[in-house]
Amino acid sequence: MAVGIWSTIAVIVHGQDSEAAVQQASESTQLAELLPIFDSIEDGLVASEELDRPVVVFFVASWCGPCKELTVALKDKFEAELLTPSASSIFRNWVFVKIDVDERKEAAERFEIRGIPAMRVLDLNERVLAKTEGYESYGSIVEWLENCRMTASPRVQRALQNSTALADVVQELMVLLGDRNVENRERAIRRLSSDRKITQSSILALMQNGSLAQRLCALEILKKWGVEVSSFDPWKPETFHEVRIAALRNAIGKEEIGKD
Repeated sequence: MAVGIWSTIAVIVHGQDSEAAVQQASESTQLAELLPIFDSIEDGLVASEELDRPVVVFFVASWCGPCKELTVALKDKFEAELLTPSASSIFRNWVFVKIDVDERKEAAERFEIRGIPAMRVLDLNERVLAKTEGYESYGSIVEWLENCRMTASPRVQRALQNSTALADVVQELMVLLGDRNVENRERAIRRLSSDRKITQSSILALMQNGSLAQRLCALEILKKWGVEVSSFDPWKPETFHEVRIAALRNAIGKEEIGKD
């Protein structure tokens, strides 16, 4: 449950009976409404699916100095960004879970926590999509979360499942072609190559406008379709000019006619 986590953080920072902790009680309530922090991975995953936000789990301990330092830094940023109506905060895009490794030893073992503070980005099946261990600065955490956010979102993860209609998730799968996670890229390639009528326009557009990783994946998909792509060099964007793309489009169209 998310209840009381912000108040607990205030106690960690200021002390159980301090005036500062009492003063922050009302603020803690407001913060909990804006950004609940769960103390259960299961509850966090439920919220992740309901809110369509990715989930990140912080593993900490009460005796850990760097954990306390990180907690204080994040609390200050949470307050500054979330309690200011005009502020735009990356934190609003995530579901947060905070786990004490001494209280939840089984969770620490399951996610192979070797040092704290540690963070794990999970999909809805509790598969680890990204991880860090050791103290990170606020700026590094924000950058890391931003890099993980799109590919870790429940909608994008559902796009990898065959139960989701391909036509509804083409754009999400195109994003995954540029993911750092090799398994995600391979799964996206399999889905996108399964029906060229639905995906070929997006694949051809990606060849001109995508990143190096996306161009490499696009060429892999075209090879699966039996299309000749030897004239394209993914490391040389200039080889992906409009004339060649148009010729490729015609070649794919002729193959479709032949199959029909």
